[in-house]
Amino acid sequence: MFAAKKIISAFIVIPGLFITILLIAGLVCARRKNPAWKPLLAVALLLYLFSVGPVANTLIGAVEMHALYNGKERADVIVLLGGGIHDGVPDLTGSNIPGADAMYRVVEAARLYKLYRLPVIVSGGAVGCDAPEAPVDGRFLADLDVDRNSIICDTRSRDTGENAEFVREICTQRGFKRCVLVTSAYHMRRAEYIFKEAGIESLPHTCGAYAESQKCLDYLDLLPHIAQLRKSSLALRELIGSAYYCMASATR
Repeated sequence: MFAAKKIISAFIVIPGLFITILLIAGLVCARRKNPAWKPLLAVALLLYLFSVGPVANTLIGAVEMHALYNGKERADVIVLLGGGIHDGVPDLTGSNIPGADAMYRVVEAARLYKLYRLPVIVSGGAVGCDAPEAPVDGRFLADLDVDRNSIICDTRSRDTGENAEFVREICTQRGFKRCVLVTSAYHMRRAEYIFKEAGIESLPHTCGAYAESQKCLDYLDLLPHIAQLRKSSLALRELIGSAYYCMASATR
């Protein structure tokens, strides 16, 4: 009964619902000899593969980087890269809260601050109609006992390239030579490359890894799930983003 409940529920919620609809549409078209059946079934298969654990974990594991700053190399500042906010959400100490990825980064930056007492540059501006992210992340850092005088907000950056550009300005103005770069494990390879291209010496510190060890698979790992689809989406976005910055660098 438990297994049947899990299997049925997996295919009546997103993304399983879309897979089911595409599969049925493809089979109907095939029966009517409509050539659309091939692309419909192909899309259903791709969506299924990107939504199951073995594929999603392989993809996200391929882009994730794991590195921890241990204090052995001197650093002058912690750089916290924004990861998005939930705009308009009420909170204990204000309005707006960090998104899931941003929250991992905020907590990790606070932990580093408590260990090494370095100032923290929070880099994240407004994207679309949302409020700037840096003040939101900065408020949470202060709530986690980071000295407000040690928090420097960059509210102009909208992507990783601008993170590097505006962080470099702040570092030049304040005399910071080397930073501890804090971002999600899946984002670090691209972020470190972009910061290096911008001439910023950085020491990577990753958090919020998504790749799971799957030494023992069962039927649940083969059921589509939105969390697995998100992992695949993040991995593909990082691969595309890395390719873009590499090509842009090569043409300069």
